[in-house]
Amino acid sequence: PASSPVTVGGGDRTVQVRVSDASPVSSVIFETEPVYAIKSSGKDGIWSATVSAIAGGTAQIRVRATDEAGTTSDGRIDLVVDTEGPRELSVEPTRAEPLSPGMKHVRITFDEPLSSVRVADVEHRPSGAEVEFDVPVPEHRAEKFALALEARDVLGNLRTLEFEWRVLTEPRLPPGWTAAPGADFGERNWATRAVDPRSNIEFVLAEIADGQLAYVARTETTRAQWRGADRAFNPMQEKQPEATDDHPIAYVSGREAAEFCAHYGYRLPTVDEWQWIAIAGAKRDHIVDPEEIDQYGWLLGGSARGRAQPVGQLKESHGLFDMHGNVWELCTVARSADGKGASFKKKGGSVMARAADSRVSETRNADSVGVDDTGFRALYELPHEPEEESSSASMPDEK
Repeated sequence: PASSPVTVGGGDRTVQVRVSDASPVSSVIFETEPVYAIKSSGKDGIWSATVSAIAGGTAQIRVRATDEAGTTSDGRIDLVVDTEGPRELSVEPTRAEPLSPGMKHVRITFDEPLSSVRVADVEHRPSGAEVEFDVPVPEHRAEKFALALEARDVLGNLRTLEFEWRVLTEPRLPPGWTAAPGADFGERNWATRAVDPRSNIEFVLAEIADGQLAYVARTETTRAQWRGADRAFNPMQEKQPEATDDHPIAYVSGREAAEFCAHYGYRLPTVDEWQWIAIAGAKRDHIVDPEEIDQYGWLLGGSARGRAQPVGQLKESHGLFDMHGNVWELCTVARSADGKGASFKKKGGSVMARAADSRVSETRNADSVGVDDTGFRALYELPHEPEEESSSASMPDEK
């Protein structure tokens, strides 16, 4: 080393010194504590030797050079010897976080820079003290997934680490709910689609704000679902002989819609949430290309001829039907569990609205009483689960 003290790994170390003298140097001897002397070989003033089995902690190498006249000169190299492998500081996903089957991305941060990481006989290139890689979590119903890796630091020290996660065999669901046909593991392992048997409403997992998840009804609330909550039709709802069980419920006020939702523990989306859901957080004013809007929503001038249609007939967007048109959808200005004291608006347009009126940014005041082109869509808010902070605890020292 050019200067000391210097940190090195343990074991065998090759040490070099440059010696200059008026007369030729006859020998250079290296000594370590405890005394272990080895004569080195030299050429062109560079003398080197391998000092064996340097133990961890601190070490001292003394160098004695002798010229042909018998004159000696002493030097010293102080070493800090690190014989421990790299220690894990954090791992994502954390060990407390269950995994779903499929390909998972793992990121591990160590307490020092790495030279290599080997996982299942595959070498991964670390970035400083961090390494990232993908691993397949088996599809079979194993309860645990174990992963072993070898991490080597820049000094050559090796440490073998083992990780274990709990494996989910089924996606998460709200209590009493069932997974809808075709449901898969979604964000934070919630089922991508689920059915609440109490209301017979199918929900789609969606983001309602940055990082906040909820289940959003796949369709506007139907007449059959309205009756299923032991709610009788009002006179105006009765005067819809052409309406089937699959038609959206209309002639409903904001207060009545909020009461229906509260009966099951749902709520109405807020104006901002509805807009985020409609375009999945993107920055645009229509859910789809305006030239294709008639494929996704019943609007004025289309084949519906000004009459609301059974839900789920057209194409879906982000798993949801009729976010454009059919009936206006009631929302609250601010979050409200039961609608009491809430201010109501409506979004999405209707079968009697132009395409321009169904823009995502378009918001109308809700009528104080129900009208024939206004309904609603239920939302079930999931508990807020901030991303778990990675554990900052180091592994125990291995002496």
